[in-house]
Amino acid sequence: MLEALRNSINATPRNASAAADVEPIADRLKVLLRGTKVRGDKIDGLVHSLLETASPPDTWRSILDELLDLAWLKVEDEAGTTLPSTPNLDAAGFLQREKTAITRQLEPAAWLDLLLLELNDLPVFEYKVREDDFIPFQDASPGQQATALLAILLLQDGPPLIVDQPEDDLNMKVITEVVETLWKAKGHRQIIFASHNANLVVNGDAELVVCCDYRTSSTESGGRIKCSGAIDVSEIKSEITEVMEGGIDAFKLRQQKYGF
Repeated sequence: MLEALRNSINATPRNASAAADVEPIADRLKVLLRGTKVRGDKIDGLVHSLLETASPPDTWRSILDELLDLAWLKVEDEAGTTLPSTPNLDAAGFLQREKTAITRQLEPAAWLDLLLLELNDLPVFEYKVREDDFIPFQDASPGQQATALLAILLLQDGPPLIVDQPEDDLNMKVITEVVETLWKAKGHRQIIFASHNANLVVNGDAELVVCCDYRTSSTESGGRIKCSGAIDVSEIKSEITEVMEGGIDAFKLRQQKYGF
């Protein structure tokens, strides 16, 4: 599926395996360490360092082990107490006095709250503009984003998919690519498009076309189904020509100008 996705939309998820949603962990750890005078930015630095490692879950388990060692330690004489090895905390800038404060503050039962927090994946998507040229997905144009998201939806299995006027953010060249993806998608799920674009209806080879209209045209109220049927039904062809192509005269004029 990923290869099909690349071919269809040029949007490729990268670094997904190394990304994780660490904000809930940072928030919970700040609550548990409240009163230790450990600064919030230092906790953020510790937690966000997970994203720089090859395996965030393994690193997080290592940090949990260090915190558990501190939680079990009973400090009676600070000067005579040897703290356990804490390389992750040390790398994040935790001082000796801060780690000692953690031993007094963090109870093993509270540590269980951290253990039960799930480290969720946080995929990072980038848009492939051209070969070896990626931009953050949020920086892509509305048309690029719409194309990528639409292709992802079409390529997934699932219940019937309803898409409302996808052409609003898509140019005609892109719509042709979407139609090709639509051909593949029709084989494994039902797709319902609400559209004013003839290419999606005709080139997409719709099995059923439903033409909607108003009961009262002057006030554009009282929606109704005007007609329905396959593309080869005369009434449906007339509606497609009138509504989507600008009428039979406009259709014939384009035919003459383009030499079709």
